[in-house]
Amino acid sequence: MGEGLALLEERDIPFDVIAVLPRHLSHVPVLSERYPALRMVLDHLSHPPLGGADTSQWRELITAAARNPLVFAKVSGLYPPDPSWTAGDLRDVVEFACELFGPDRLMFGSDWPVAELGGGYAKVRAELWKLFDQLPPAGRDAVLGRTAARFYVLGSSAGNARSVSVPRSAPLLPLC
Repeated sequence: MGEGLALLEERDIPFDVIAVLPRHLSHVPVLSERYPALRMVLDHLSHPPLGGADTSQWRELITAAARNPLVFAKVSGLYPPDPSWTAGDLRDVVEFACELFGPDRLMFGSDWPVAELGGGYAKVRAELWKLFDQLPPAGRDAVLGRTAARFYVLGSSAGNARSVSVPRSAPLLPLC
């Protein structure tokens, strides 16, 4: 595995970290030390406990991972056990991630077709947009496209990449 990560680092190819268990997330700071130029993104916010479960261990581990400015995170794959979940069920973990990473290191991921397990893509999008609508316009644009374009070096120029135009509702309290 070390040779593969060294190759990614050498070629500036990002590494998507799929941390399903806390022990997986605990490896990110170690990888940051071994491969200091490796860009990483934590898929699914590294699976925080949902449904009222204790998030203290997740918060501690993701905070340690976020100390490396080359570690980003995706808001995706967050499906509470109750099929009637709403944005309110995700608010605490999404707000924590937004405070931790800021919109310039946080990105939306559709998680389609797996999103169908969480009530369908339309539901996932509608509920997450309720949270993203609280961001200032520049932060919202970053989370909904610019951060991913810059991280994955998409488009003709990562610095000029634009987000997808999405209808905007009136902002509430700032999320980040």
